[in-house]
Amino acid sequence: MDVAVIGAGIVGVSIAIHLLRRGRSVVLIDRNDSTVEASYGNGGMIQTEGLLPPPFPRNIGDLARIALNRSTAVRYDPFSLPGKAAAFARYWWHSESTRYRKIVAESAPLIGGAVAEHRMLAAAAGSQALFRDDGWIRLFRSEDGWRAAMKEADMLEAEFGVPHRKLAAGDLAAIEPHLQPVFQGGIHWHATPTVSDPGDVVDSYIRLFRALGGTTVLAEIRGLEPDRDGWVCHADARGPIRAREIVVAAGISALPLARQLGYRLPLIFKRGYHVHYRPSPDATLRRPVLDTESGYLLAPMRRGIRLATGIEFAGSAAPPSPVQLKRVEPIARAVLDLGARVEASPWMGTRVCTPDMKPIIGAAPRHAGLWFAAALAHRGFTLGPIIGRVLSEVMTGDTPSLDLLPFAMERF
Repeated sequence: MDVAVIGAGIVGVSIAIHLLRRGRSVVLIDRNDSTVEASYGNGGMIQTEGLLPPPFPRNIGDLARIALNRSTAVRYDPFSLPGKAAAFARYWWHSESTRYRKIVAESAPLIGGAVAEHRMLAAAAGSQALFRDDGWIRLFRSEDGWRAAMKEADMLEAEFGVPHRKLAAGDLAAIEPHLQPVFQGGIHWHATPTVSDPGDVVDSYIRLFRALGGTTVLAEIRGLEPDRDGWVCHADARGPIRAREIVVAAGISALPLARQLGYRLPLIFKRGYHVHYRPSPDATLRRPVLDTESGYLLAPMRRGIRLATGIEFAGSAAPPSPVQLKRVEPIARAVLDLGARVEASPWMGTRVCTPDMKPIIGAAPRHAGLWFAAALAHRGFTLGPIIGRVLSEVMTGDTPSLDLLPFAMERF
């Protein structure tokens, strides 16, 4: 093959499709035969407003609440902290307002092209029916929180052209009548498309990849080795897979592959959980809603109402600990009349983040023919298709639609 893409989530399959369209022979490799990783478990939003990544808290009050480990929005596993002090220190440093605004500006062009690229892939894959155009809502219980959010929303619209609508309590009741009246107001991001099943969207893109002539392989890659003809992917029981070039788009699995080749990336792992509930007649939602101050998301999905938690900082091998789900479930039930759980156990996924809150996209500095598309944090589902276009342009020698320099691995 010309290219082996490791990881068949939204990022990997998007890259694979675009490379196929540019005349490359491509094998798409994943350890799972269905979408069960982070591409499946998100809130289903293609976030046009997602220009502001979660910064590290810098005021004493927020830090104190997190330190007590009682927050519903952010939790940490104390045993995962040793060895991560340097990465968290860099995360705190990059969250300073001037540096943070520069990061936002560098990421804006990438996010600005996300919706159009998704729609083009969905049209080719025949999965437009999974997409909705009702937007999503950030909800606020406090007047102060709502006022701060309105100011932020005005800035995003003025500087980046992201439209929004401010919702007072009465406006909210009119468009989501089954929510209990516990919120002061909200911000409706009405230009953000959402999907009813993120995993099905990714699966439709994989079917498109196969229809275009791509090859899929079920295997877990244990290591990468350059040879005279390109690269060898050392798989598990299947044996080696050879390709002239390699793209590592394997989410959390990208870290051990990078380490084997001598790249020490200061990555941070953010885990999240979700569970679905059977909707009752009095528990309908038209769009996802985020209870901002309580730290959970409710989203209407094919399987039911998805309750998704906030952030859990934990090691990659730490066992699941759905403490946050236990904390937010009674809060969510007081907001919406949720029915019984659909699954016996909650889903857990890990998002890989960099200290500067930007993804890693581009060539590996010391190895020809090795490319990375990793550390997408909370924006993988949003950015997968646009990354596929731009990285395929670079890999095939074309002038890229967007500058990938801010996302280069060399910055570490």
